[in-house]
Amino acid sequence: MTWMRARRRGNMYFDIQVKDKQRMRRYVQESTIHPIDISIPVSVQIECHMPIPKSWSSKRKLNAVSKPHVSRPDLDNILKFIGDALNGVLWQDDCLIYRFVISKFYAEDPKTVIRIFTDEEIPIPSCAPIL
Repeated sequence: MTWMRARRRGNMYFDIQVKDKQRMRRYVQESTIHPIDISIPVSVQIECHMPIPKSWSSKRKLNAVSKPHVSRPDLDNILKFIGDALNGVLWQDDCLIYRFVISKFYAEDPKTVIRIFTDEEIPIPSCAPIL
């Protein structure tokens, strides 16, 4: 299985995850209850509850629940996928996201939980500039 998001053909790149992104976009549009102003800066929290491999023993499966998932897909690939897939649905463009908090761990019930906050809802921690 390849983890590439695009393939090159001549001078053009083709996104091979188009159908997955469309399916996610449709699901979010159907399940969003409240209208969202998609043109304001937001902070996004993502929890990826990853499936436990079926080939693992019962003891190993039990020990894996809530432990960090440190294999593919990488966090940066998940961020890119979600950012691109939800453009125009939860935010006008993913450049409006000023902070991501993301984690991925094993869970018995695989799912992805996305929480969106405006700057009024959560305090921005003060931090010193990096020189």
